[in-house]
Amino acid sequence: MAHAAISTSADYAKRNGDKRKSPSSSSFGGDKIICPDNRIHHFFWAQDSKTILYFANGTSQPGNEMFHLWSVNAIAILEQIEKLEQMEKMQQIQRDEDDNDEGDDSKRIDSLSSFSPSVRRDIDYEKHIRDLTPGIDVKAQNAIVNPNKPEEIFVGTNKRNQALFDMYRCNIYTGELTLDTVNPGDVISWGVQIQEQEKEPKQEDAVKRAKLNVNTNVSPFEIRWAVAKNQTDGSTVIRLRNSSSGQSCRSSMKSATSASGVINDDERLSGCWKDLYSYPYGEIGKVVALLGETCWITSSCGRDTTALVKIDLQTGEEVEQTTSKSTSTATDTMRSTVFFSEQSDIGDILFDENYCRVLMVSYNYARKEIHFFDKELEGHFKEIVRQGPVTVCDEVRIVSYSRDRKVWLISYEPSDAPNSYGLYRTEEGIMEPLFCSQSRLLQYLKSFSQMEVVSIIARDGLKLIGYLTRSKMKEKLDYDNQPKMPLILLVHGGPWERDSYGFVPIVQWLANRGYNVLQVNFRGSTGFGKTFLHRGDREWGVGKMQHDLTDAVMWCLNEKISEKDKICIFGASYGGYAALSGLCFTPELYKCGVNIAGPNNIKTLLSSIPEYWKPLRKTMLLRIGDVNTDSGFNEKISPFFHTENIVAPVLIVQGANDPRVSQVETEKIVSRLKDEGKEVDYIFYEDEGHNILKPLNRMDLFDRIEKFLAQHLGGRYE
Repeated sequence: MAHAAISTSADYAKRNGDKRKSPSSSSFGGDKIICPDNRIHHFFWAQDSKTILYFANGTSQPGNEMFHLWSVNAIAILEQIEKLEQMEKMQQIQRDEDDNDEGDDSKRIDSLSSFSPSVRRDIDYEKHIRDLTPGIDVKAQNAIVNPNKPEEIFVGTNKRNQALFDMYRCNIYTGELTLDTVNPGDVISWGVQIQEQEKEPKQEDAVKRAKLNVNTNVSPFEIRWAVAKNQTDGSTVIRLRNSSSGQSCRSSMKSATSASGVINDDERLSGCWKDLYSYPYGEIGKVVALLGETCWITSSCGRDTTALVKIDLQTGEEVEQTTSKSTSTATDTMRSTVFFSEQSDIGDILFDENYCRVLMVSYNYARKEIHFFDKELEGHFKEIVRQGPVTVCDEVRIVSYSRDRKVWLISYEPSDAPNSYGLYRTEEGIMEPLFCSQSRLLQYLKSFSQMEVVSIIARDGLKLIGYLTRSKMKEKLDYDNQPKMPLILLVHGGPWERDSYGFVPIVQWLANRGYNVLQVNFRGSTGFGKTFLHRGDREWGVGKMQHDLTDAVMWCLNEKISEKDKICIFGASYGGYAALSGLCFTPELYKCGVNIAGPNNIKTLLSSIPEYWKPLRKTMLLRIGDVNTDSGFNEKISPFFHTENIVAPVLIVQGANDPRVSQVETEKIVSRLKDEGKEVDYIFYEDEGHNILKPLNRMDLFDRIEKFLAQHLGGRYE
């Protein structure tokens, strides 16, 4: 189950020669389930250090992605569990004494405290869980916490209009929601000004402020910026709200809203907002932080990859930096650039506590790399690596930190073991091991395989970065004395995402079952700059995006990693579409295919997308191609119209409540394949959506996939 749990497992990853000691348990004695909700999408801590906020499906159809924002008082539940466990221990001791048991009581007590986490039936979880965004067909997103007022957050919902997200102030203790900022019709995300501390005021100013009972040292917690999509040309605009007119803007918007919830175009936001920065279609970037008179953003304007730049809020121009750094010599047109990599886009960014100085920037071409601007921080990282359970193949990441930056939560991220976590205290320079994220997998460490970074040259000369995971199971399997292992080409979804180095459970599972696994970042994947991204425009199905996958398979054959008639193309979402496309357009390459929630008719995909995706529709048409008006193009790239080419067995998976790929669409191609006498296995889950999430369903699905692959490729099946 996808539980939100505070984990302090004593089974820490002892790697590199037992270099690190196992961490001690926390005051709560190990893993505890504090929320028995198995619908959780993601979660994070509130600013009061006792409440966990999480997004999960509401009470409507499971899997339809209509997420609500929920709160759970984690500490209250943990305290209840601790009291009950203490009572149970005492009761066990009393029973043992009554039975005159001569065994070692301490060992029994220890075994009671080290139980695997489970949902306790004697805890009233519901008492401490609250739906903060209730309502039928309501979706929540864009939650923003207030560090200076822990009980207050912003959260966006589409309660007023299914296609648009307005921002509400929410009290996480009472559940009170107050409309704050109305979406004018094109905004896709919102943000606040960083809550920095201003300089100490002059004495006379301080006296005046004290008389007025005004605390001006803390920036107002208000919506200050928005990102909007232009539905005519596909461009993206950063908008800025005048801070001094925030309240008048809200009043204006409320008065401009009729009883039916319709906004008066002439009255909304007049004089409150201005366009600050524009990304024409083809450019990429995002807002990083807004403070004072400047705004940190990433932008590809004037370069191929995104750079970290600073924008003046008055002019919208990039602010020239006196300490500009990049991976190449700065030119006159790049003097405002703080940092950029010529090969990949900007990743994580770390500022000082006032967001005035950049301390570190990461970027990821094949592996994550870090550029330090601060020698002290660089020294801390060296110490973190030295003290941690790492090898040269691990990556290290700061997950979060205290407000004063003195305590960091660190994640150690290998590709052949689950992530491990630790607390690093900068003043002492000491790392305290915490837990392994999946401690039960540590017993299988020797069977996990490391990822290898591979470079593949496509037929037109484009360089593709991929990851190969070789199975260690060859000696345990009988492949008819064949020297090469079967291959799974695992295609990522999106397609505007990317594969990265790290521990991927499904990859390790496939490798454990006897398959080499190849993941490749085909053109159209993100993270490699705008040129690489847009080389995927209008290249679905029979185009160069699919050619890249074909070329990756040919590379494996040439490198003798696998052999023909032992290759499966496997993917979910876009990856499932690519699997169908591979079976349709290059049927000679694949022995079988697996499609999980992949579309087969692109026109019907775009016609069935949720209302809240509508602001992104123009961008999707520009990237995919206009399948709405060009029926010939749609038929060309949609596998539904080419099923006669399929000769290999295919397994197709569908959730009833998928908001993107409809059940009707999927069952049409299944029916057509059956009518044509093709070998097709269809798995349908009535209580799932685009992703198969429920534990029992996932076990069932992987069991069926495992059997399917074993039947057609010859791997292990348990």
